[in-house]
Amino acid sequence: MSNRMPPLVSAISDSGALCYALLRIVEFHAAWLPRAASTELKIELGYRIGKLGSALASAHLRFTELTTDVRLLAPICLEHGIVEVLHAETDETIAAASNLLLTLVGSFVRALIAGRNRDPLFEVLDGPGATLLAGLAAQFPASAAPWPTPSHGTTVLYGNALPIPQAASSPSRAWELEPRRGDEPSWAALIGTPGGRAQILYDIFADIELSAMEVCAASLVRFRELPVQFKIDMARQCWDEARHASACLIRSEELGGPSIGRRYSLKVWDRWAAGRDVIECLCIEQLVQEGNALDSVESLASSFRATGDARSADLLKVFGRDEELHTAIGNKWVNAIAGMGPDLSFGQRLRNAAQRIGLTVPGHAPVAFEARRRGGFPESFLQELASVNRSA
Repeated sequence: MSNRMPPLVSAISDSGALCYALLRIVEFHAAWLPRAASTELKIELGYRIGKLGSALASAHLRFTELTTDVRLLAPICLEHGIVEVLHAETDETIAAASNLLLTLVGSFVRALIAGRNRDPLFEVLDGPGATLLAGLAAQFPASAAPWPTPSHGTTVLYGNALPIPQAASSPSRAWELEPRRGDEPSWAALIGTPGGRAQILYDIFADIELSAMEVCAASLVRFRELPVQFKIDMARQCWDEARHASACLIRSEELGGPSIGRRYSLKVWDRWAAGRDVIECLCIEQLVQEGNALDSVESLASSFRATGDARSADLLKVFGRDEELHTAIGNKWVNAIAGMGPDLSFGQRLRNAAQRIGLTVPGHAPVAFEARRRGGFPESFLQELASVNRSA
């Protein structure tokens, strides 16, 4: 770099500042996602959170390879650029603000690359960092305004007291969706016709995937005190749920569109919001709801296949594998945060969470033991479920 900082110091500075930028921008998108009303915008924000989270995972890996220091520092002017869009609230302003922040990432990445190009030795020594930056430059557009590299000017330290957009107390929905009335036919009654199967897939989109995406985004900002890796995991699941929502809409339209109507509920969100702390919220969403979904998605895929609808069944099989990752995330963080103290067994913790939201573990579908095993549920808990199955 122009002031010839030691290569290791420069590499740590660059990777830390990049992590700072990506983490802050992930947080802003996570705060916006539940507030956005447009389905298209909401799903796009979910995709962008996933893309930013993936970039953050790579940048943070490089940072931890270089230093044991967990502090993330960035130029103060970068933070100033981010908070310029702090008060975006409408769909139009959120979309514009999101675009602006993505170009800010692109411009900042190019500033880091330009600094490296002035020191060929540094470019060689930090080859992994250079490769990472080149990949990000190809992903994120640049704005006309350059951003200083970390070695220039005053810096700011990342912390969970930094401002983010105000979180929504309840998610918004597009005007064309109407709340469920409670008189809708059961899925068993619908599955026999293409229109009925289209309705089921639309219900999965509107009742489950949208809210699951919002829950993961909201977890990012509700539990900001947790480590960076937690936010990376939530960003990944948010991306998965956005893909699921898109896939359900596409396949529903392929089948002719929903036969009953475009209705939704917020039951997934409301259940998660009932959690009193991060452990209970993770148990409710990732372990109870997603865990029971591991069972039900296998049964539903079999029912679709029995009607000859292999394409929809195959879609649901992909969902199931993604849900295994989501339960693995939940199991990892519940164990890390709670430590599963001697006063409460794993099974009791899950049963308490399920009882709080009016569910049972397992639910009504046959237990998918292998899927739950791949999803990180402990063997002792699977044995408990097996005994429940035998006595049912």
